[in-house]
Amino acid sequence: MIRKLIIYLFFFIIVLKIINCKEEEEIELKNVNSNYTIKSLNLLDTNIKIVSGSIYFEEPIYLLESYTCPNATCPPYPTDCPPCDYTHKGCNAGYDDRAPECEVCDELFSPRFFFTPCQMNWEDIEIGVETQGFIDTYYQSYKLYRFYASSECVGYKITFKTIQGLGEISSDIYPFYPLANGASRIVQSEECDASIVMCPSSPALNTTYAGYYRSLYPYGTVHIAIKNVGAGSDLIYKVLIEEIPIQQAQSSPPPPTPPTCINVHPDYQCLNDGEEVYIPTLVPVDSFLKYSLTIYQCKNITISNVVLQNDVDIFATDNILELSNFSNLNYKWSSTFSLDDNLIIQLCPNKGENNKTLFFGIYTFYESDVYFYISTYGEYKLRDITNNPSLSGTWALAGTSFLKVKNSNGGSGGGGGMDKKYYCENYDAECTVYLPTFPRTNVNPLYPVPSIYGERSLNVPKFNGIAFNETSSNLALKNTYQFGLIISLTIDGNTYRFFNEEDLSNTVITFKNRLVYGNGSLIVGSKSIGNQVNPECKFNKFSKVDEIFEQVLKSIDNATSSTISGLRYYLDVLSFYDDYNSCQQMAENLLILNQTTTLINTTLCTETNENSYYNDACCSFYATFKSVCRPRLQNVTTTIFNGVNNDEINEKCSYPDCTESVLNTFSETITGTQFDQCSVTQDEQNYYTNSLYKVFRACKPLIYPIICKEDLDCENYYHSLGASENVNITTSCNKRNGLCLISYSELELNFVNCILSNISTPLRTDVLSSLGLLNNNFKNQRELSIELLKKHQTNDCNYPFGTSTWARKSFTYSSSTNTNGYCFPLVVGLDQTTPSIVYDSCFTGLNIFTWLVEAFPKDSCLSLARCNWLDYQGTMNWYGGFDTTSLINDCLNNPPDYFCGDCTDPIRNCYVDYNFLNQSSCESSSNYVCYKQDHSNDKFVDYDLFTVNDENQCSDNYGSCTVGCGLECSQFTGCFIALSTFGNICPTINNEVNDKWFDESSSTWYCIYTSIDESTCSTDYSNTVFKNCGDFSYDQCTYCNDLVNGCNSFGLFCGLNEIPCTNKIDCENSGKCDDQYYFNYKIGDSNPYQPKCLYPRTSKALIGASLPTCEFQSQIDSPFGCFNLTFINQSSCEQSGGKWWWTLPASNRDQCEQTKYEPLCYGIDRSPGAYLLPLTFRFNEKNEIDCKYAGEIWKQPFSWTSGIWTPAVAVPLKWIKNDEPVKYIAQFQLSLDLGRFFTSFDNAAQSRTNLLYKSEILCRTSNSKNSLEALSCGCSSDGIGNDDNCYNDLDTPVLKVIKPCYDPSNTTIFNDGSIEFSLGSIDESSCVSISIGQIYKETFLSKKVISLSSTFVSFDKPDDYSFFNNKKAVIGKLLNDGINLEIFDKGIKNFKICMSQIISRNSKKNPIIDFGYLENNDQGQLIPLHCDIEIDEKNRYCCLINFKNSNGFKNSNDDDDDDDDGSNSGGGGGSGTGDNNEIINFIEIGKRSYFLIERISNWENENFKPFNNSSSGLLYVLAVLFCLLGIYGLLHLGFFTIQKVLSTEPFKLVHLLFLVLTAFSLIRSIYFFILPNGIITETTTVGNYILVVLPTFLYFTSFTIVIVIWYMLSNASSFGNDIYGRINMMVFLINVILYIVFIIIVIVYNFTKQSTPNSCGGRLLINLEQTTPQNAVSIFYAVLQACLSLAIGIAFIYYGRQIYNKLSALSSKTSHVSANKQRNRTFVITVLCGTGFVLHCIFIIILVSVNPSNIIFSFVGLIVTEMIPVIVLLVTNNQIPLGKYTRKSIRSIVKMKNTNTSSSTDSHSSTTISKPNKSSSITFGSESN
Repeated sequence: MIRKLIIYLFFFIIVLKIINCKEEEEIELKNVNSNYTIKSLNLLDTNIKIVSGSIYFEEPIYLLESYTCPNATCPPYPTDCPPCDYTHKGCNAGYDDRAPECEVCDELFSPRFFFTPCQMNWEDIEIGVETQGFIDTYYQSYKLYRFYASSECVGYKITFKTIQGLGEISSDIYPFYPLANGASRIVQSEECDASIVMCPSSPALNTTYAGYYRSLYPYGTVHIAIKNVGAGSDLIYKVLIEEIPIQQAQSSPPPPTPPTCINVHPDYQCLNDGEEVYIPTLVPVDSFLKYSLTIYQCKNITISNVVLQNDVDIFATDNILELSNFSNLNYKWSSTFSLDDNLIIQLCPNKGENNKTLFFGIYTFYESDVYFYISTYGEYKLRDITNNPSLSGTWALAGTSFLKVKNSNGGSGGGGGMDKKYYCENYDAECTVYLPTFPRTNVNPLYPVPSIYGERSLNVPKFNGIAFNETSSNLALKNTYQFGLIISLTIDGNTYRFFNEEDLSNTVITFKNRLVYGNGSLIVGSKSIGNQVNPECKFNKFSKVDEIFEQVLKSIDNATSSTISGLRYYLDVLSFYDDYNSCQQMAENLLILNQTTTLINTTLCTETNENSYYNDACCSFYATFKSVCRPRLQNVTTTIFNGVNNDEINEKCSYPDCTESVLNTFSETITGTQFDQCSVTQDEQNYYTNSLYKVFRACKPLIYPIICKEDLDCENYYHSLGASENVNITTSCNKRNGLCLISYSELELNFVNCILSNISTPLRTDVLSSLGLLNNNFKNQRELSIELLKKHQTNDCNYPFGTSTWARKSFTYSSSTNTNGYCFPLVVGLDQTTPSIVYDSCFTGLNIFTWLVEAFPKDSCLSLARCNWLDYQGTMNWYGGFDTTSLINDCLNNPPDYFCGDCTDPIRNCYVDYNFLNQSSCESSSNYVCYKQDHSNDKFVDYDLFTVNDENQCSDNYGSCTVGCGLECSQFTGCFIALSTFGNICPTINNEVNDKWFDESSSTWYCIYTSIDESTCSTDYSNTVFKNCGDFSYDQCTYCNDLVNGCNSFGLFCGLNEIPCTNKIDCENSGKCDDQYYFNYKIGDSNPYQPKCLYPRTSKALIGASLPTCEFQSQIDSPFGCFNLTFINQSSCEQSGGKWWWTLPASNRDQCEQTKYEPLCYGIDRSPGAYLLPLTFRFNEKNEIDCKYAGEIWKQPFSWTSGIWTPAVAVPLKWIKNDEPVKYIAQFQLSLDLGRFFTSFDNAAQSRTNLLYKSEILCRTSNSKNSLEALSCGCSSDGIGNDDNCYNDLDTPVLKVIKPCYDPSNTTIFNDGSIEFSLGSIDESSCVSISIGQIYKETFLSKKVISLSSTFVSFDKPDDYSFFNNKKAVIGKLLNDGINLEIFDKGIKNFKICMSQIISRNSKKNPIIDFGYLENNDQGQLIPLHCDIEIDEKNRYCCLINFKNSNGFKNSNDDDDDDDDGSNSGGGGGSGTGDNNEIINFIEIGKRSYFLIERISNWENENFKPFNNSSSGLLYVLAVLFCLLGIYGLLHLGFFTIQKVLSTEPFKLVHLLFLVLTAFSLIRSIYFFILPNGIITETTTVGNYILVVLPTFLYFTSFTIVIVIWYMLSNASSFGNDIYGRINMMVFLINVILYIVFIIIVIVYNFTKQSTPNSCGGRLLINLEQTTPQNAVSIFYAVLQACLSLAIGIAFIYYGRQIYNKLSALSSKTSHVSANKQRNRTFVITVLCGTGFVLHCIFIIILVSVNPSNIIFSFVGLIVTEMIPVIVLLVTNNQIPLGKYTRKSIRSIVKMKNTNTSSSTDSHSSTTISKPNKSSSITFGSESN
């Protein structure tokens, strides 16, 4: 029963635990908000779709910082022998000035290095002070820091924060060399928030054997190294040293922990708080050591380990129910960094419980001893997560949270209906899809670069080494937790899907026990990631990102090959920022885009199936190894632009028409990227690099002396190189090695001269320009070469004659990872252009390779020596190294005064024949030394020299061959004597001392002696074995599969070696096949000449970034596939699918080149992700047809090299005086630094390539960026709004950036044409940077504006796309968009431009096709170039444009009607001096736009013609008619003047009437006279007011006078004395009102006119619209004209009828003839003027509403409505009595005096009254008597 109760209780507890865990898991964070965005982005030619999420807290978020050491008691500080002080203070004071019994400070250091710790470069660092540092881009460069620890018992925490790049921190209490990874404490993880904790009891690794470590205390000098491991990126970092107090656990409140822990679980060893664990024995691989710690209240727990032999990791959980599954693959918390790990967790007992147990495991990757500690003591500090650089801040958030998808729909690896979790525990290894990221203003999970691109995931190498500093550009955001989640990634056309977008609504973020609030409480629980949001576009924010964008663009010009990817990546990231991307999304939402599928013949990739993808050469770079991409029919889905969302535009944007135009341009950035028209091709990227390497490799042999037989060979060759400069070169032939003896400086000069002669002109010019060597007037190229050489000289160790690779600074292409035994021999050379001999699969990208430099220090160089009199024993080889101390001492020990021999060679040992003891015997004619020439400058000694008695004996019997004569098993012969024969130590025998060796097969120790022959070995010693490699058969020497008798027994490493040829016949009958290279070297476990087992190349080392290759460390590449590094026999090989490759030395050329091997395809491997050296060729698997289609070579894999025999040379022996026993063979002096010399040209090549990248970026972004700038300004909530600068300041889209030079020619294709710079187009000493942009033809649509509503005629509108001269006359029309050239440098002489015609022509109107440049965009003014037009093969029009001076151009050939007689008829010229000795200058730096045009011939003299000829004729007729009326009026005014001056004629209203009518007529006449001449434009100006508006008011004035008089007369029953005053007052008041209106119109139009037509940067036809006040006044003015005309017309009819009736009544009473005439005149005036004014009203309405363009309408209208009424008034009021007065009568009238008598009543109508006391008389409508 009790047992059942226990079982029930157990299950009850389990249920409670499950419920409790469930509740704990489902806790929802309160007072927290969240949201996310989804963005798609092109990232370095890959497409990524990613979620950017933000969790918003109400208070700051903190990370726990642990300052914890294990419980320990420090030993007493050794005051008598304190630790060595290697800081500057200690070094200056004499760090080793201590008691004799103290350990020597240098003892642990000097055996490892050539210098002491105080000779190193370092900086002292201060404890507690944060230090910021910078390390440049050179790979594995480093900086060293030191501090001297105090005597106090404290720990130290060394914190390393990365701001930019990738770094590695290491530390030790012993001096170490950072590049040798010699420190005991290293954090090799590059992407972590790194720190090193040094505690007093921590083990110090001063030995390599487990169990022999001393504790760190006392520390002494702590050495800290920061190493740049960012593969070419600058490293910016901060380092901080802080003390850790060593303290016991707090006593209050007392914890209920028992003194000894109790195991909670039988499999987990419990530990006490503060306990350290050390396991001295080696723990096996993949062990998982299990421990636990129980706490009894909330505690911060630190678990820390120190790596000893190998790396171990820490994993932990608090879930007791899942312990059975707990492992290094299933855990809750982890620390998996490379080497030292620290895990910090805050843990509390569950609710209702008083304890909690943490279970953790220590996992060993490799066999290792283990040390770690766990503690809750020490100090814990809170660090705001924003108190970090963005890189370290991101890495520090690893392991703080995870994403969980509830009831996942699947996605990558998920099953429907199951929860799926996404973790990020360690950025250095595991964070690929879910990316917690440093909180920034613009959420940026793309930096640091997502690990999905890294070598532990998809491994896309272009993303390696990317570094930039966004500290100031993207500020930290408080109280926020941010993350990224990659949905999908497309690389090289292949799409990888990681997350189902539909699951986002079910996704929550769960925080682990790693983050806390400010009060120290845990942030634990879950929160939904919220809803998707689309950030609002803000113009000000966009502008700030845009400024950074521009700064980065400018920096591209100076980027290096290692930094260009970082800059390109940064630009892509900037477009990802919310502040930028939100405006892009806004713009895209304003577009209407549709998808369409079309079947086309294309090379585009459309495969989605992974297998098909990898087999399609148009999709996968990987597939191009076996096939070639050809166009084929494919269904291609493309995005089509179908217009814009007008409703949205009208609602959100100012200037909708402009917005629509900009969106039309912006749409091309979406539809155009589908075909990646901007992309830089691989050939373009490689052009300058390939050229550079080809030239350097071709010229490299000149740095070495040539082979010679006699002095004349050297003299002839080297004199020929300097023949053009008549240089005398001293040289001779070295009989010892068969090479010319020539000064190394002369060889260097020949090399430099070769480079200058063959390098491409752009690179040559760029380098010389950068060094200030252009235009220096050198006499010849040798002088230039000398100066260039001087610019690249540094002190180096050198051999005076020739070039020796052993002495000079050398470059080794090496990896940071040990590749020894897995790769072909390392590439070593004098600079970075040394090629690989064969393709090496080690370079495929899994290991970073870089050039490492090695050079002799000065002291070591100058100590290199030989002893002349000691023969071969006087060389460094004999003494075993470059330390010549012993050699020199022995050489100076009793040297002879003379010796017999030869010292011909300056480097190698002197040959000494000790048989000759005096000069006579020595210099006998029969004593010669015989030299077998080996044509090498890199040997110090020859051992096989001898004396012959006959000179011919030497050449006849001895010599050297370039190949061997067969193979033999060799390398070792020796006697193995059992150690038991001698005891425990192998004695010295024949001066030979060797170590003992253990034979596993017999379990016996042996001593080995090579100096004991076989007979002596067997007879003089017992228990011996004699081994001779020559005894082994061919198979035994290669297979080595016989453990007893094979070549590996007794540790023998026998191998097949070439048998030297001994005579000429054998040599010339021998040869060597290249296949031997794959058998010559011992690689891995494969012995030389061992058979190979070949397998197909199947490894995808880098997804989408490499061709098929071999598995690193297990295979290596050959022309036929991969062979294993471990030997397997033939049957095993073939059974496993391999192919047996076994070769013996080929016996002849046919076998090597014809019968044995089939031809293969040979091409360059351009794997973008590999570390292959440039121009690395390899054999691929294409067939012959595909091979040739791809432009590669179909060839035999190997070639045969025949043997060449060089007879030995006899040199007479000499009796040599031993004046210089020690011969120093090297010099340390100025020499050509070949690496630096190459770097100068490499930088120039990279600069050229950077132009391509810049063009690509500008091409992709200029339209987008410029458009977004305008749209964010015009459509965002904080944009400028109605400021038309949003649209008018748009830059022209950049298509490309080029940099042509004098040579070679450069042709650049743009949209509908090309621009070509032929040889000589650029000045010989120049290369000119030019950006090519597009300028729209629509610019020329918006050059004319509308006019006032009073204009009676409409100007002739120019054709669309017309342009003008400086007289504003239309002189032609554009035929296409133009190009905008921005020239950054001087040096252009001419260029050829070709364009297609896309606009229909009007050849009758514009007969000449030409090109022109834009002079004034606002006025549409364009200057024709008078080109000699050619039509190319593409039916494009071409023009050679020459620059005459900086202000204009001189065409290549003018038209026959122009006066450019001095131009070149051939279309050339433009450089140097012309036919008339006119110096041609270069175009000034700046912008210039060019168009293809059609034009008239005499364009310069063409005047502005607003009307055609017929219209102009009618205007002139109107002008003449109005002029006649004006003359008629002037005659009357003259007559009135004479009357007024010479008679008593008073002022009358008729005088005013004639004055107004005359002014009206004359102004109209002037207006119509000048209008056809173009003097008056349509633009509203003051002249228009006077000539158009004022006459209209004068017209109304004149007729209102008549109406007022008629009104007064028709309403007057009797006339009083004030009738005239009333008339005058009424006329005055009416006209005052009229002219006030006139003034208002003038003011409103003049001061409220629109400033500039908003033509959207010339993209739209937008007329100059009237402003609102102008519209109001214009309407009022038109209505006023119409109403006044109608009113006056009605008034004429009404009042004319009344007056007519009165005159009719008077005529019936009096029957007066004069009254009848007056009545008839009144009728005529009434009918004509009344009708005219009514028609004038209709005329004005039609003009305003219809705006007819036919001038005939205006002509008839003006005659009917203006001219006829004026004529009526003038004729009916004629005041000159020409028909009634004789000359005498006129004379008498003139002489009349003033009288008070009025004119006879007969001269007036019966209604006209004349008062003698008035000065005015009304005589309207009557004829003067």
